[in-house]
Amino acid sequence: MRSSARLNENATEIQSAQGPTTSASAGFKPKYTKAGALRGFTLVEVVIALGIVTLLFSGILTAYIQSGRQAEWAGYSLAAQA
Repeated sequence: MRSSARLNENATEIQSAQGPTTSASAGFKPKYTKAGALRGFTLVEVVIALGIVTLLFSGILTAYIQSGRQAEWAGYSLAAQA
């Protein structure tokens, strides 16, 4: 109990030293252009991100299909040995 009380006191001290934080201000600073408009992602960045997500999804799907085939063959093997 004493150690948890100390941890709570330390967390309170750290928060009070840093000031109030919200989810919007916790490490996020929007980027602005010289004209003052918000800067978004470029088309190249979006295409690269979609490509990475596609590769990841295809790898997961391939592994899922292969594991199903392996389980099916294991069932056949078990049935053949019985």
